[in-house]
Amino acid sequence: MPIFTRALGAQMDNFLSNLPLLNDAEVEMLALAAEEENPILLFCPDLLKAQAKLFLDCFNGTVAFATKANPSPDIIKKLFEAGLKTFDVASINEIELVQHNCPTAELHYNNPIRSKREISIAYEKGIRSFSVDRLSELNKLRQCVEPTHTTLSIRFKLDLESGEYNFGSKFGASIEEAKQLIKQAEQQGFKIAIAFNVGTQCNSPNPWIEYLKAAHQLMEETGTHKVEWINIGGGFPSYRTLEKPQTKQILEAIEKTVRTLFKNPPRLICEPGRSLVADAFSLITTIKAIPSDNHLFLNDGIYGTLSELLLVGIANRIEVFSPKGKKRKDEVQEMVIFGPTCDSVDVLPAALNIPKDIATEDYLIFHGLGAYSTSTCTRFNGYGNYQIINVKNFNFS
Repeated sequence: MPIFTRALGAQMDNFLSNLPLLNDAEVEMLALAAEEENPILLFCPDLLKAQAKLFLDCFNGTVAFATKANPSPDIIKKLFEAGLKTFDVASINEIELVQHNCPTAELHYNNPIRSKREISIAYEKGIRSFSVDRLSELNKLRQCVEPTHTTLSIRFKLDLESGEYNFGSKFGASIEEAKQLIKQAEQQGFKIAIAFNVGTQCNSPNPWIEYLKAAHQLMEETGTHKVEWINIGGGFPSYRTLEKPQTKQILEAIEKTVRTLFKNPPRLICEPGRSLVADAFSLITTIKAIPSDNHLFLNDGIYGTLSELLLVGIANRIEVFSPKGKKRKDEVQEMVIFGPTCDSVDVLPAALNIPKDIATEDYLIFHGLGAYSTSTCTRFNGYGNYQIINVKNFNFS
């Protein structure tokens, strides 16, 4: 019998020994998830608070949560309670979500492409900060808002190899285009800010350093010596692979670079999403079948909470436990991991090192899966249901 159902109503032992006493509703949800073989996301609020504290303590500026990374009302409220009073939003739905749960939060509408209707609704809802990266969008904004009451973050891009994928392929003006945007926005009466995004899952400060140098040069060449802020975007790493995140060192390097470049350092804003929420969640999947020595099937895959692995690469900070809570510690072998759907492309992008003594009904745990796992999950083939359960910590060993 799975550990979830054999330990109902009592202090969990073995594999989930750190679960608190569950109330009746949580017991019922756990039992149902186990019975129906649904994946389970374990959420540790204390780890979320700790990561928020890291950014608030080490970043000399405003920390804004990129809402898209995990648009859960519970996450939004807990980050607000932890001290994050600013949010990056990318749609009217996200604006309404944050304002409903945190009415006093400061919002920055930083999706550079918006319809006139979206701009007008956002402005009516009190949004006074927008990003822009092309003249056509600047013209839209001019028609829908009052420029003297509005700050435009001019978003530019560089040709850098950073992160797991290139944000510049979709957003960001060239340096020359950014100069024209700054000139025209100033002429139209807008307040000016500068913005960039280095990519995602960047574990070195070098991209931020290069972008900050370019931002400084852009200000010098346009004569824009005073900006409302420089938004350095997100891109900070999470602990999803065996490489430990160097977040504190990155933030220290950013601070040093700003102090070196600017006589009067401008206000800074950063927009962590993944780095704030990913490490507060671990995903428990169940091994459904082992049809060969190097293939196994899970009850979750790329159409479920593992969908983002196709974009940012494999998450290999994993553990395997038997249903009775014994950690599998045999020597490992590379195995191809398939999801539960009937689609043959439902396979993780790289093999994982799995202990040889695994068996069906074992639990394969992926750590650091709190970002984009729920927001990009589908219901393809009738799969994709998951349960979120609060825990004290993830010390299973």
